[in-house]
Amino acid sequence: MENLVTLLRQRVSEMGTAVGCLGEHGSRDYLHWMIDTVEAEVQWPRDKRVRWLGYVAGARDFATWGKDTASVSRMRDFNMPILSALQGKHEAILFAGLEEVLEGLEDIAERAGSATANLAYFARRSSTAAKASFALGYTQAYMTGNRLIDVNGERDRTRAIFHRVYAQCGFEIPKSRNGSTEIRSAESA
Repeated sequence: MENLVTLLRQRVSEMGTAVGCLGEHGSRDYLHWMIDTVEAEVQWPRDKRVRWLGYVAGARDFATWGKDTASVSRMRDFNMPILSALQGKHEAILFAGLEEVLEGLEDIAERAGSATANLAYFARRSSTAAKASFALGYTQAYMTGNRLIDVNGERDRTRAIFHRVYAQCGFEIPKSRNGSTEIRSAESA
């Protein structure tokens, strides 16, 4: 996880400060907050931590390359050991939940005629649950940037799915975090 965090922290730091193509959920400060949270929340399921890092990578690429540049090769270019590691007996359960979430996103993108459908299609065919989780976050960032979904609506749509999956795996259900509130609180302190 450390190598992926380091790479993304560097790439986000290189973004301009005024970049915010995804609204409040795509600013450099928000993406740094997400990375910091992934590092701090070591008790979170790896699936959630990797998904958040996928969102950071997708938001950064969306800001860098633009809305019409959804690229499966850029998404797959993040080939770190953490993404290749299997999660033992939980792998099939995690894949089932990810499949459910990604199928919904692929449907939304296809109905809109968006190239982001390719991201969801390839995410569904990932070789490990960790790669699928990362690709899910990446896809969600692009779909947010293209205004096919919004972050809060997607959280509402997927929360029950992930909580069910985590319960089936015997994982503690992670508490929700609100970066917008936490970032504003830190800035005013």
